Amino acid sequence: MAKNVINVNKCNSNEVIGKFFILNKTQSNYNQGWITIGKTLKLFIKDIKEEIEYELDSENVIIEKYLLFFIDINNNKLIEIKDDKTLNLTRRNDKIFIVLLDKSIKFSKIEDIPLLHKWYLDNLANYES
Repeated sequence: MAKNVINVNKCNSNEVIGKFFILNKTQSNYNQGWITIGKTLKLFIKDIKEEIEYELDSENVIIEKYLLFFIDINNNKLIEIKDDKTLNLTRRNDKIFIVLLDKSIKFSKIEDIPLLHKWYLDNLANYES
């Protein structure tokens, strides 16, 4: 079970950044790192796609095959980010966890995805920005 780390430069202290996790379709490998949370969903998705393509040295990432979530650390639930309003709620958190999951992955709670659950617990305890 390999994991890749993707780092984003933290250039501006006014930027909102968060940790992110991207799980492959087979749930055997994931990428993680830090990412700047854009002010609009359209910009944020563009940034995610560019970062994944750069780090994986691939130009064929089909971002539409993924669902975008943030983890509400008050109840450990995945909340889908579908619009700018939800993205802005995400940006207000002290600890931001962004999750991209292939649309084919079925789950009802974080614990249903062992790699995500472990990553979340480890990073919740050691969150540094």
